[in-house]
Amino acid sequence: MKTNTEKQKFNKDEVLNEVLYVFRTIVVTSVLIFMIFNFLFTPVTVDGPSMTPTLLDKQWGFSSLFGKFFGNYKRFDVVVVDYVEKDMKLVKRIIGLPGETIEYYDDKLYVDGKYVKETYFDKKYVNSQTYNGAIQFTDDFGPITLKKNEYFVMGDNRPRSTDSRVLGAFKKEDILSKSVLVLRPLGEIRFVGNGE
Repeated sequence: MKTNTEKQKFNKDEVLNEVLYVFRTIVVTSVLIFMIFNFLFTPVTVDGPSMTPTLLDKQWGFSSLFGKFFGNYKRFDVVVVDYVEKDMKLVKRIIGLPGETIEYYDDKLYVDGKYVKETYFDKKYVNSQTYNGAIQFTDDFGPITLKKNEYFVMGDNRPRSTDSRVLGAFKKEDILSKSVLVLRPLGEIRFVGNGE
């Protein structure tokens, strides 16, 4: 039979073990959260109508950091860029890659003089914004030649997007992440990546 002293020691040891377990759990969880949000995914909130209807204002989700580490950006990837001058994160789509010459003419994208089809546009939305083709969805511009480390990004909602047409090209190091997994609102859960 245990004495009162032994029972108290046993209870103190039990409490200490429980406290250490909780502390270890908090530390391990914190480290995992730090690793996930600094090396795998980053939260992103869409701000404004520039990616409508692909991504809507106030939609929230996660964006992958893998592209940042491996640098495998392709044309039409949806990316999050750092607009340093205004301390803003912008969700846009890569249109032009390093070293390319891009221009828009008659609502068509030309890369190095060759027409490139943009299949990700929602035709119904484009028609609603252009009065069934009476006005252009993307105003003519260019040609613009990008430097070795530059990317030209644009919003999918061309009439309402402040992008590389105004802000200039973004450097590779300005691209923070790519693709967006929309998680909120719950009824709009989906993945938006390359060409979607």
